[in-house]
Amino acid sequence: MADETYAELLLRADNLEVALDSRGVISMAVGIIVHAEQIGPDDAFRTLVTRSQHQNRKLYDIAVEIVDRRAP
Repeated sequence: MADETYAELLLRADNLEVALDSRGVISMAVGIIVHAEQIGPDDAFRTLVTRSQHQNRKLYDIAVEIVDRRAP
């Protein structure tokens, strides 16, 4: 890490920020699946992963769709 350039450190910080934002949406989607399917959080997350793999789409994108469908 000591050999990283300033630009590399900025990119790493941006990636961490995106990851934190993604985590919130994914957590909300997991909660929605838990409630809708009456399963535990681990199983709900696996459901998201399976959908992501079967649809060949990013997990985050699937989560956003689920959350958006539940938004008032």
